[in-house]
Amino acid sequence: MDFTTSERGPCWDFVNYDTLQADERGLDPKVPWPDGLFAVTRGPWTPPPYLEPPRFIIDPRLGNPLRDAEVRDNFLFISGKFKRLIEEIAPNTCEFRACVTEHRNGEPGPEIWLCALVKAFRDSIDMAASKVTLNKMGGYMFSEEIYLCFKEKEMLDVHLFRIAENSSGFFCDEYFKSKCKEHGIKRILFKEIGELKLHAEEM
Repeated sequence: MDFTTSERGPCWDFVNYDTLQADERGLDPKVPWPDGLFAVTRGPWTPPPYLEPPRFIIDPRLGNPLRDAEVRDNFLFISGKFKRLIEEIAPNTCEFRACVTEHRNGEPGPEIWLCALVKAFRDSIDMAASKVTLNKMGGYMFSEEIYLCFKEKEMLDVHLFRIAENSSGFFCDEYFKSKCKEHGIKRILFKEIGELKLHAEEM
């Protein structure tokens, strides 16, 4: 799953971005791998305990209209419609934090949620059958010609997930893609990058 980008960005002013954490700027946790490198229990996708909810001032003059999903610091900010769809078809894959929004004139703003995709897999890629390179830490580096062959059986019914060795990526299956289209989730691009390799007993 991929999300289009724009030089202008969304039409919001993220007013408390620098004050969400006492000793850290932004959304990222202070310790990205508290349980060890590439541990799937907690990682860079797990939001820290913020001092207050993310707060946005919505102003059309600042950028492009809001999409159903915006990316910031490897987290998603999603619409209420998209949140309800994720909870329906991919339960227990995300953590949600309600955001505070208002328009520049003080009127209530649209429903926005911080969405942390916390379902992650480790050692889930067949390296021999995939186009992947490794960095010095053992993380996956993807090129424009990315192709991944997934090997985990438990991934069959997850629909939405991350890979521990590439914490910035968002991955989904065809079912999730079709449901987004069916429910009118707008302005999200999907890129086909691989397949799920079934074990012999399931073929």
